[in-house]
Amino acid sequence: MAHLAAMADDLRLVNFASLAADRELCPSEELQRAFRKVITMRGKTVFDYGHPAGYRPLRESIAVNLRVHGVAVTADEILVTNGSQHGFDLLLRLFARPGAAVAMEAPTYSLAIMSCRQQSIPIAAVAMRADGMDLAALEGHLRSRAIAFVYTMPNFQNPTGITTSQVHRERLLGLCEAHGVPLVEDGFEEELKYFGHAVLPIKSMDNKGVVIYLGTFSKVVFPGLRVGWIAAPPDCIERLVAISRVCWLSGNVLTQAAVSRFCDSGAFEEHVRRVHRTYRPRMRALLDGLDDRMPKERVTWSRPQGGYALFMQVHPRGKMSEEVAMERIRAAGVLVSPGSLYFPSPPKQVCFRLSIANLSPEKIAEGCRRLGKALKGMV
Repeated sequence: MAHLAAMADDLRLVNFASLAADRELCPSEELQRAFRKVITMRGKTVFDYGHPAGYRPLRESIAVNLRVHGVAVTADEILVTNGSQHGFDLLLRLFARPGAAVAMEAPTYSLAIMSCRQQSIPIAAVAMRADGMDLAALEGHLRSRAIAFVYTMPNFQNPTGITTSQVHRERLLGLCEAHGVPLVEDGFEEELKYFGHAVLPIKSMDNKGVVIYLGTFSKVVFPGLRVGWIAAPPDCIERLVAISRVCWLSGNVLTQAAVSRFCDSGAFEEHVRRVHRTYRPRMRALLDGLDDRMPKERVTWSRPQGGYALFMQVHPRGKMSEEVAMERIRAAGVLVSPGSLYFPSPPKQVCFRLSIANLSPEKIAEGCRRLGKALKGMV
């Protein structure tokens, strides 16, 4: 019986597909204390409608945290959102105009693509290189067509995990300044740096009010905590507040107040340290496992310095569809996220995203073993 149980356990899928933060790491006790404290201190005021820009003490807390990353903003330059996806949607509503496209990396965040499609906003796809967005291609778009804004993830890009250099960030900012186009910087995993030296956000270099910064607590604290923010010049925030007031009246004041307390008490910083202690060995296990198990002559992958994900490209000797590749990988006992989700148009080769978000180092090592065996049979 024990032997049969071990076989059943071995046949269970290793899920590299999910990017949601590990719920087991949720600081539930600290958050409970924060909720109790704000109810005790603020009483029924946290049960009422709030300001459409968000709970002011939270906006002040976010501004303080951004200064740690070199971004000098005030509470009046912060709009609290229902997660970064909500923030992206608000920016589409603000900047979209007939015929203007959103320039974004390819591959990129799948829901950014879907949001543009749902609102019939064209996408100007810019290929991702090993060092980030292809800036020569971006400049071609900026010169040849109307661009509503440029959307980028310079840290631990989803899905590639790539972090861009200081030089790349300066050049990207310079292009947007020269063409008078807003640069939307998505810092959804800003806190999740595991290896190497940190590179400051592009927003930290923004002297002309070009950069609009998106942030969120969801990827660090827990997925259901729908609290994010936009950091932008005051005139932009004012226009976004007007849109936000129509779209959702105000956010959840109680939750925003509790998150503010959670940050101000020092619990957020301690939680980030705990997350680093957990995810650093997970990312190391993934990189080591791929180095040991992959057929390197026909498979390539990114090497993230942080975050949850990396991107893998397969170069089969013959033609192979993504569907067939996914079926073979699943048959080996592994789930991955198909690469086609992250491109505005179908990619030319088989690729997929791997995430460490919900896997132990031991499970990651086993997943790499299974994946290596599957890919060796494909290439």
